[in-house]
Amino acid sequence: MSAPQFFSVRNFTPVPDALVSRYGLMTAAVYGRVYRYCRMRTHSCYASLQTLATGLGIDRSTVMRHIEILAEDGYLRDLTPSVRNRPH
Repeated sequence: MSAPQFFSVRNFTPVPDALVSRYGLMTAAVYGRVYRYCRMRTHSCYASLQTLATGLGIDRSTVMRHIEILAEDGYLRDLTPSVRNRPH
């Protein structure tokens, strides 16, 4: 691959190697997708589970399961833990 092709890639999802090693590719990809939608000022992701799932080509319940793993281990934090079945 030549450098010009590499640098023409836009709108990509980062997949951290450390998370791939610890959890596997899918959990790392979910983390990367949340990171991609993170609002810089508040450091909060406002994308829906469905938006995250569609971007990764997986089911929203799969996204939720991987987010729960990441939250349990401190990589993500649920700022509205009592909210269910609607965006939070």
